[in-house]
Amino acid sequence: MPGIKGPSDYSQEPPRHPCLQINSKEPFNAEPPRSALVSSYVTRVDLFYKRNHGPIPVVDDIERYCFDISGLIQTPKKLYMRDVRMLPKYNVTAILQCAGNRRTAMSKTRKVRGVGWDVSAIGNAVWGGAKLADVLELVGIPKLTSRTQSGGKHVEFVSIDKCKEENGGPYKASIPLIQATNPEADVLLAYEMNGEPLNRDHGYPLRVIVPGVIGARSVKWLDSINILAEECQGFFMQKDYKMFPPSVDWDNINWSTRRPQMDFPVQSVICSLEDVQSIKPGKITISGYAASGGGRGIERVDVSIDGGKTWLEASRSQKTGIPYISDHESSDKWAWVLFEITVDIPHSTEIVAKAVDSAANVQPENVQDIWNLRADANFFMLQNHQFIFMLPHMEIFFSVLTFKFVFLSVFFSLLHAVFWKVCKPPKSSAHGPATYPIIGCLISFHKNRHRLLDWYTEILAESATNTVVVSRLGARRTIVTANSKNVEYVLKTNFNNFPKGKPFRDILGDFLGYGIFNVDGELWRMQRKLASHVFSAGCLREFMMSTLKDEVRNQLLPLLDSLADTSKVVDLQELLKRFAFNMICKVSLGVDRCCLDPSQPASPLNKAFDTASEISAKRSAAPLFLVWKVKKWIGVGSEKRLKDAVEEVRTYVEGIIHHKKRKMNENREKLGEEDLLSRLIMAGNNEEVIRDMAISFIMAGRDTTSAAMTWLFWLLSCHPFIEEELVKEINNMEKSMLDYESLKGLQLLKASLCESMRLYPPVAWDSKHAMADDLLPDGTPVRAGDRVTYFPYGMGRMEALWGKDWYEFRPSRWFIEPASYHGGSLKKICPYKFPVFQAGPRVCLGKEMAFIQMNYVVASILRQFEIKPVVSEKPVFVPLLTAHMAGGLKVVIQKRNDSR
Repeated sequence: MPGIKGPSDYSQEPPRHPCLQINSKEPFNAEPPRSALVSSYVTRVDLFYKRNHGPIPVVDDIERYCFDISGLIQTPKKLYMRDVRMLPKYNVTAILQCAGNRRTAMSKTRKVRGVGWDVSAIGNAVWGGAKLADVLELVGIPKLTSRTQSGGKHVEFVSIDKCKEENGGPYKASIPLIQATNPEADVLLAYEMNGEPLNRDHGYPLRVIVPGVIGARSVKWLDSINILAEECQGFFMQKDYKMFPPSVDWDNINWSTRRPQMDFPVQSVICSLEDVQSIKPGKITISGYAASGGGRGIERVDVSIDGGKTWLEASRSQKTGIPYISDHESSDKWAWVLFEITVDIPHSTEIVAKAVDSAANVQPENVQDIWNLRADANFFMLQNHQFIFMLPHMEIFFSVLTFKFVFLSVFFSLLHAVFWKVCKPPKSSAHGPATYPIIGCLISFHKNRHRLLDWYTEILAESATNTVVVSRLGARRTIVTANSKNVEYVLKTNFNNFPKGKPFRDILGDFLGYGIFNVDGELWRMQRKLASHVFSAGCLREFMMSTLKDEVRNQLLPLLDSLADTSKVVDLQELLKRFAFNMICKVSLGVDRCCLDPSQPASPLNKAFDTASEISAKRSAAPLFLVWKVKKWIGVGSEKRLKDAVEEVRTYVEGIIHHKKRKMNENREKLGEEDLLSRLIMAGNNEEVIRDMAISFIMAGRDTTSAAMTWLFWLLSCHPFIEEELVKEINNMEKSMLDYESLKGLQLLKASLCESMRLYPPVAWDSKHAMADDLLPDGTPVRAGDRVTYFPYGMGRMEALWGKDWYEFRPSRWFIEPASYHGGSLKKICPYKFPVFQAGPRVCLGKEMAFIQMNYVVASILRQFEIKPVVSEKPVFVPLLTAHMAGGLKVVIQKRNDSR
C-alpha cells in the first residue's frame, strides 16, 4: 500500500516500556504489571498491553497513506488521512481487551493453546477519530443500515499486517453492518489515543475501534474496508475466538458450529494483590477493575474475604469527582469501572471478587464450567481469588511473580515473617516506616517504590517534627526532612558539615563528572566563583535576552500560530523542553540545536541527555545500590545505555570546545565573550572541567524551566479565573516593554510560577552527606556518613508550612495583601521554606535568569494563545534528576480572541 508497508522481519520494531511483562518476543505480545492497571482510570499508552501477530508496519509517507472502501456498494472510494480528519472528530473512552486475557489461569485447570496472558491484556483509553457511520455515508450507506442495496450485511476490515495464521496474508475481521452504521455504537476509525497520535504498536496511522467487543475485531493499520454479504472468512473469524463447551477438544472440534465471539462477558479482577501474597494482619485496601461488553454498566462489585462465604460491596468509580452510576449518561459505557474496598484481614484466607452488570449477568464461580480449548473469555469468578497468608504463621509461600523475582520475593518475605514474629520495630523519636533488624524498612520501601514521593510526604506529615529517619538494607541511613529550620541548618548554618559527599558523586559522577553540581570543597568554590562572575556579567544577561527574544519571536510563536491554524494536538511539555534546550545550548555553548516541533525527531544530543538523566536518577532510587554497581561492572542493561549516552554527550561538548578554541585562537570568534563556554575557556580552566561545567549547566537549565512552565499551563487550564487575571496583567504592558527590567513587574505571573513550583518543584528532593556527628534543630541526631535529604515536594504539602489549604493552587498566598492581584507587592518568602532554587551558599546562580525566561515565554504565549489540554485526568508527577509530567501534556493551541 502507498505510504505504509508491512516488514518481513522484526528488525524495525518500536521501543517499548521496560516494565512490560513479555509473553512473546516475535511477534511482540506483552502486558503491564497488574498494579499499573489501577494506577489511573485512563491507561498510559506506554503501559497499554501489546497484542501483535507479525512485525509492526512502518509508515514511510503519511501523505500517501490511503485505504479503499469497496464491495457490495454503489460508489467505491479511496480515502486519505485528510479525508478522515475532515469528518467530525469524536473522543470515545473505551477498553480494549484481548479475548485471551487471563488465559494462564485457565490453563492450570486443563492445558490450552495460545499466548499466555495474566490479567493485564486489557487497557482503558480515550480514542479519537471519525465515526465509521460517518465514513460509510461517504460511499452512500445511510446511518442505521442493516443491508445495502447490493446485499451487503457485514463490514470487513483488512490490515496491512501480515500473519502466519493467514498463510502470509493480511489480518482481517468483520462486524455487522447495522453495528457499523449505528452512531450510538461509537465504532471509530481512530487516529489518536489519549490525545496523541497512535503509536506504531497501537495501529498508526489509522485503526478500527469497536467498543464493547473483543480486541480481535478492532483491526490495526487499516488497509481496506469491504462490504460483504457474509461475515469475514479470515482465520481469526472462522478458526479462532469462538466459544466452545468443555467437552470440545482439538480432536473433535468443528469450527463451523459456532459463531465468532463478539461482546465480552462481565468480569472483575483484583489488581492490588498477587495471586499468592503475604501481609501483616490488619486493614488492607483491595482494588481492581470490572467491565462488561456491549456497553453494559457494572451494577455491583462484591468482595469476599472468607473464600466466598460472605460478601461486601466495593465502591465503584470512573472519572474523578463524578459519582459512577451504572448506565447513566454521565458514565462511560464502553469503559471499565475501578473498584476499591478497605477490609480487615485477621488471619490467612482467600479473597474473592465478582462483578454483576446492568443486565444482571454475574461471573461464573467455577472455571470447569467455562473451560474451552483456547481459554477465550476467561472471566470466571474464582480466577479472582488471592490467597493471603498472615506473616506470624508463615514459613514459606509461592508467588506467581516471574521467575527472575522469585528468589528475592521468597527471601524478603521469609525475613519479614521472622522479624514480625520475633522482633518489634525499634522505637524512634520521629515517625517513620516499620523498621526491622538487618533489613530495616526495605519491605516498606520496596512496596512503595512506585510512589516514593507520596509515601515520604505521608510519613513526614505524620511526624511531629516533619522529619523521619529511614534505614534499609543496601542503603545508608537517611534523614528526610520537610522542616524549614532543619533545611536552613543543613544548607546554611552548618554548611561545611553537609557537602554533596562521595555517595552523591558515585551516583552522578559518570554523567556530571567534575561539574559544579557534583563537587565539593576547593573545586566547588573555584567553579562557584567563576560562575558567579559570569552570571553577574551584564553582557551575558544581554546575550540571554536577545537570544530569548529571537527564539520566541522567530521560532516559538510562529510554531504555535501554525498549530493553532491546524488544531493539531501537541505535547506542550516536549515543545517547552526543546525550547529550553535550545536556549541553554545557545547561552551556554553558543550553538543552535533542535527543531521545536515535537512531531519532528528530537536531536540525538537531547535524547542522550534524557537517557543519562533518567538512568542516573534511578540509581538513587534502587532498593539495593549493589544492583546498579554490578550492572555497571559487567557493562549490561541500563548501565550500558548510560555509558553510551554519556559518551555521546561528552563527545559532542568536547567537539564544541575544540571548535570554539580554534576559532578564538584564529581571532574569528566575534561573539566569543557572549556565551558561557567562551568565558570558561578564557578563564583558563582545563578542558575536562570546562566540559563538565557546561554539561551541568545544560542539564540544569534544560528541564527545570520547561517543567515549571508545563505544570503552570496545566494548572491555569484548571483555574480559568487566574488565567484571565494573568492575561489582564500581561496586556497592561506594551509589547515593547517586555524587556529584562519590566518583566520583573509581572507580579501575578511570578506568584503563579512560584505557586506552581511549590506544588510541583522541578527538583523534588536533594541530598547532602554528613561529615561528622551532628544534631538538627528539631532534635534529630545525625551520624557521620548519614544522608540528609531535604524534600521540596513534601514541603509544599506540609500544613505546618502552608496551612490547611496547601493543596489549592492559590497565587494570592504570595502577596502581602492576598485580595489584590494587581498592583500588590509580593511577600519575601523564606528560601528555607521554599527551597526550589536551593538556598545558602549553593543557591541557584541562574534563579533570576530562570524567572525572566519563564516570565517572557509564558507572557508571550498567554498574550496570543489559549492552551487547552485534551485529557481531563490529573497528570502524574515523575521525579528524575529533574521532574517531569508522565506522558507529557497533550494540548490544542487556540488563538486568543482578545489578543492584540
